Amino acid sequence: MIQSNEKTVGDRLATFIEHTGLNKAQFAKRADMDYAHLFRILKGEAEPGIDSIRKITEAFPELSLNWLIGNVRDMLNPSAKDYDALRNINLWNMSKIFSAASVIELFQREFAEWKMLKTKMMSLEIHDESFKQTLFGILGMMQHERRNLVITFSRIRESDERMLSKDVVPEGVEIDDAEQIHFQTLEMQIERFIDFEKNSLSQQLHNQFLEKQNGNTY
Repeated sequence: MIQSNEKTVGDRLATFIEHTGLNKAQFAKRADMDYAHLFRILKGEAEPGIDSIRKITEAFPELSLNWLIGNVRDMLNPSAKDYDALRNINLWNMSKIFSAASVIELFQREFAEWKMLKTKMMSLEIHDESFKQTLFGILGMMQHERRNLVITFSRIRESDERMLSKDVVPEGVEIDDAEQIHFQTLEMQIERFIDFEKNSLSQQLHNQFLEKQNGNTY
């Protein structure tokens, strides 16, 4: 997995450009971006607007929007083949771990979150379908990560192979405590995302969308 600790969008975009093997001019041309604007983003003098982000992610679909904007998860999205494999694995894992009742409860919860996000977008008068689908997609990825956490900790308890799971259960930390920390962190991220709280990924994207609508960004 490719991850980084860059603090700004410009830093992370520079890391991705280096990963592609393209120079800045080639990257700007492929993404159909103004080179001067790209240069300002990389220098930290400007933030990419919704239009710039759309151009970049359309030209480079392997780039994770969550990572670029919020430094969440990995830099690269799974390929379509990887998605199919992950989906099959997760369906098999869920059938082994969850009862029918718990699966229904989980999906009811996810649907309730989807409805809350939809209601929040209506209250903010967000009507652009492309932007709405972007937000729904990010929520879906967060929910997918929560399912994976359930599966991960179930597998850890079955095997008790703590040495293989130090990234999930650090040495010296009890499994129950680690599980609670992971779930509380993710639940808070989902709640903040749905509510468009200050400095949340949804609020950042919404602010950029509004700036674009007002003609203040590229």
